[in-house]
Amino acid sequence: MRRPLSILDVILGWSWMRRPWLRRAILALACVVLALLAIFPRVYVAEMKLAPQDSDTASLRSLIAQMGGNYAALLGQHEAVEIDLAIGRSFEVQSEVARRLGWVKGNSPAQFGDAVRKVQKHAEVRALRAGILEIEVTGHDAADVVNTVNVYSDVMRERLSRLSDEKADYKRTILEQRMAAARERLQNAQAAVERFRQNNGVITPDTQTDQAVANLSGLRARYQAIQVQLAKLRQFNTDDSFEVRSAQAELAGLQKQIAASESGIPNKAGLSASSLGSKSLQFAKLEQELKFAQSVYDSYMRYFEGSAIEKLTANFNMQVIEPANLDLGWHFNTIPAILFLLLAVIGVAAEFIFFRPPPGIPRVAE
Repeated sequence: MRRPLSILDVILGWSWMRRPWLRRAILALACVVLALLAIFPRVYVAEMKLAPQDSDTASLRSLIAQMGGNYAALLGQHEAVEIDLAIGRSFEVQSEVARRLGWVKGNSPAQFGDAVRKVQKHAEVRALRAGILEIEVTGHDAADVVNTVNVYSDVMRERLSRLSDEKADYKRTILEQRMAAARERLQNAQAAVERFRQNNGVITPDTQTDQAVANLSGLRARYQAIQVQLAKLRQFNTDDSFEVRSAQAELAGLQKQIAASESGIPNKAGLSASSLGSKSLQFAKLEQELKFAQSVYDSYMRYFEGSAIEKLTANFNMQVIEPANLDLGWHFNTIPAILFLLLAVIGVAAEFIFFRPPPGIPRVAE
């Protein structure tokens, strides 16, 4: 029973493959041709390295961290390098590059798709370590590949600028709404404090409470001193004497002032220790609300100013750390290079097979 015919049997069955010197000459000539096609026309590679600027999430996040709560969610959570890489590889950027380079030859979708595929074939955006982006373009014309790298970089940065502008506008819209609410809250708190002062006739309840307590303590001390003085006067005078009656009248007046202060009735200076105690607590609550409203409004105002700076610096989204330059090394055309390696492997394998053929294949004499 004969074994099935294989590809090796077909190749070895060719007459020129069984003639050693003819086989070697044909394979050597084919390898030389493929080697020349792998080198010529020469492949040029242009590269540019960019460093993304992530100031919108680094500096502004620290700016509103003092606000507490979940206000930092306004900034979003993302990896800037991955987003920039996705934008660089996006169809929007590649199609605009094809338009600017004049690779779109018509208005049909097929011609437009061919131009975009040409950009995808010759240009590549990759991420390196430390968040650096690299744009690499290959081609057979040195000036053309450098120009393509520059165009690709311009289109990519313009796209990032437009997205940064849209994001800044969206943030400013949210901030304007929040600032309007914070401004209204601040105005209401200020009005409440002012109404409390006007209705109660106080300016600073804490200070006035201290003054009222000090005044009450002074009245009591004066009352006790007059009592001691009256006791001494009664030792040497009668109750009908002028000195005793004056002391008794002063004691009666002090007693009324002390009773009025303790009962919450304001004195001539408008001070009452018992009444100012409750008023001081009410004022403290209103003042706390005012301080909180002022703090929230100031925080939104600082972030609003930061967002304005972010919008002004939106165009500075990529820093060119290495401008477009040609790689000085040799680069090979892919298909001829692969065919060259394949043909070389076939040639070496043929020599081994004919030198020591497998069973069933007769050895060919040199």
